[in-house]
Amino acid sequence: MKIKLIFLLALFACLGQGQAQNAFLSGNLYQDQDQNCTVSALDVAFPKVLLSLTDSVSGQQYFETTSATGYYSFNVPAGLYNLEVHFPFEQDLYTACSYDSSPVLQPSQSDTVDILVQTTTYRAIPFVELSTDFIPDCGQADYQVYMANLGTRPLFNASLLLELDSNRMSFDSATAQLIALGNERYQFNLPYLGQGQDSAFHFTFSVNTNCNDEPGSMHKVRAEIGPHSNNYSAGELALSADCLGDSIRFVARNIGVAPINNQALIVIEDDVMYSQPNIGTLDSLSSDTIIIPTRTRSSYRIQAPQRQNNRLLSSQMSWASLEGCKPDAQGGYDTGFSGQFYQDHASAHIAYDAQESQAQRSSNLSRAFPKGYGTNQYVELFTPLEFQLLYEKQGTDTTAVLTLVDTISPWLDPSSFQLGAHSLTDLDWSISQQGILSFRFSNYNLVQGDRVFVNYQLYPKATALNQLAYQQYLAVEDGLAKQPAPQIYRTFGQNFIVTSYSHELAAPLAQKVKIYPQPARHSLNVELLSGETSPLVFEIYNLQGQLLHQLRTEGPRAQLSLPQLPQGILIYRLRSDKKLIDQGQLSIF
Repeated sequence: MKIKLIFLLALFACLGQGQAQNAFLSGNLYQDQDQNCTVSALDVAFPKVLLSLTDSVSGQQYFETTSATGYYSFNVPAGLYNLEVHFPFEQDLYTACSYDSSPVLQPSQSDTVDILVQTTTYRAIPFVELSTDFIPDCGQADYQVYMANLGTRPLFNASLLLELDSNRMSFDSATAQLIALGNERYQFNLPYLGQGQDSAFHFTFSVNTNCNDEPGSMHKVRAEIGPHSNNYSAGELALSADCLGDSIRFVARNIGVAPINNQALIVIEDDVMYSQPNIGTLDSLSSDTIIIPTRTRSSYRIQAPQRQNNRLLSSQMSWASLEGCKPDAQGGYDTGFSGQFYQDHASAHIAYDAQESQAQRSSNLSRAFPKGYGTNQYVELFTPLEFQLLYEKQGTDTTAVLTLVDTISPWLDPSSFQLGAHSLTDLDWSISQQGILSFRFSNYNLVQGDRVFVNYQLYPKATALNQLAYQQYLAVEDGLAKQPAPQIYRTFGQNFIVTSYSHELAAPLAQKVKIYPQPARHSLNVELLSGETSPLVFEIYNLQGQLLHQLRTEGPRAQLSLPQLPQGILIYRLRSDKKLIDQGQLSIF
């Protein structure tokens, strides 16, 4: 049975409030144009800003979003509260004039608190997000690009760089004029981008997926908008990956200003994490290379937390991943592992969309990225979650106003909300008192088969460790609610399999040694190709990083006797007393 929207929202609003007699708080949020902390005719409304009201005793939080006129209102139980303004995206752009931040709200009384906000920093903040609601195993995918300026002054001569996964997809068409740069890289120039969501620019582009790829393969698209002002003085780690024969090469670069010291790395093979030795000091713009042997069909990922983080300029996590470096004899490889982990970038000016292809479209559901690890869908605590609400019009009637309603888990921070890519541009969003997030699409006449999606991002609270974060989404057509979509959840924690797997940094890529036969059993021939003359040590490890056997040798050629070793894939390392000469896979039967 269809439910009236007004009844649904009233039900949400009543949760947890019992029979307490309520109090009322309202006011307006202004941008203090004349910088005198007094409301005047020169001041303008500050819309789309989130305010929170926190009960000083119970800690219960209530939220409201300012309207187009800057107005907000709370209807809450009487008590002592803390009133806080959550400025959009970056805190240091604005500061609030003095206001009553600790109101005492009396039963059945109405209080008014107007708040004036002054701009403290004037700069443009280019922002980009992109996404699609469906990537077919074989066919066309349509991406939405959302470009905005979150700063306090206009952005001039903006340029967007779009990079497609050239192994997985090829460009088809776009609603904007893109300049082809080669190797599935494209540029879009925008002379002017004003401040705020109302000045945002949207366009659509389409790609054709590679029909020869394994079903469920990961497809990645990267977008970067500039110019952006970089006043960030820390180091920033950037990781990249590419296939190198039967190995995979990870490159760690410091693209920041300050050095990075003793950065810990994790390599993930399918669903097993291997801790790596810390890399040494990386000066600004310097890099190191890690080469590891690959196993047939496996997926690989390298990741590292950023030592210093700035939400505008640096992601919480640096990462790189690859599938299919070493397919089996039929060309197949394992899929479904990459999407378990964070695949985006928290910088305002950089966006990734990384999704697995699907056999068929889904309708009226919600999704969350990353999808999480294991049956409890674990994600690391400080990982931002990107949600996608998807709606497909059913029936023969027409929908004029569509509202997508989503509950925000108490373990997610509403003040971290950031709007992402969406398929219809005329969009209004709000967060109500009980953490109900609403997206309202109006001025559209949706008919059967029309599809709408919206993406948004939230960060977990610091208290969310080992907690389940549930989301419940439903679509409302012209005030009538449809059947709710299934709940989705994530568990915040690190319940991962982590073991030691030691690979040293290896800059040289040329072949230095020939090892045969493989598979080996009782003996192994080692032939040096690099001209190395010093005494060498040949070491054999299992995949858990445990040393199984060690031999010393001299000269350009040697035949080594092997002890009884476990059958399967092992790792060899050939080194002198001072450096690593070579490493790779060793097959034992």
